[in-house]
Amino acid sequence: PPSEFIPLAEANGTVIALGEWALRKACYDTRKLHARGYSDVFVSVNLSGRHFDQANLVPTLADIVRRSGLPPGALCIEVTETAVMKNTQDAIERIKEIKRLLPGIRFMVDDFGTGYSSLAYLSRLPVDALKIDISFVTQLAEPQNQKVVNAILNLARNLQMDTIAEGIETREQWQYFARRKCGAMQGYYILRPSRLGMVAALIERQARSARKSVNADEGGSS
Repeated sequence: PPSEFIPLAEANGTVIALGEWALRKACYDTRKLHARGYSDVFVSVNLSGRHFDQANLVPTLADIVRRSGLPPGALCIEVTETAVMKNTQDAIERIKEIKRLLPGIRFMVDDFGTGYSSLAYLSRLPVDALKIDISFVTQLAEPQNQKVVNAILNLARNLQMDTIAEGIETREQWQYFARRKCGAMQGYYILRPSRLGMVAALIERQARSARKSVNADEGGSS
């Protein structure tokens, strides 16, 4: 599992090469989905703290996106709250530079709620979304965690940021966030990790279902 191999990759230095491979693969695969007609599909990719700190991150990221042919607006980069807050001013400048080179690209603060973000700095960060840490989702039965989740949702709304809840594994968790209009959800209840072909087949089934629904509505109103 990632909880085991990511720390190992961080320790032996291979996490940067691993991150570049994941970024390249995600961009090219998403571009393939766009070529099939699903141009509204976008992808999020995690960058480790070490990768985010690399001096050549900006040109490398720009090169990967441009070579893949993926519109920058179809890519979201996830960086942990800890990595962003380690040197907030540097993070702000780096994100701004990437957004200047790749107009439309989005940034998300991952594992939000586990670090020590200053609200003053958070309001200055040029990020587009907050991902609620899985620890709050798995322990949602605790009233204190519900308060934290609700506070994050309200904070994001006030800052005009999107929200994503990770680790959704039950219908109850899904319903909780759906009722509170969380922007998106991620987890095994939604979909397990899948190969490109399976994802494409799922999107096609959903598209067919949506078309049937529209046709049924039009037939009923005629």
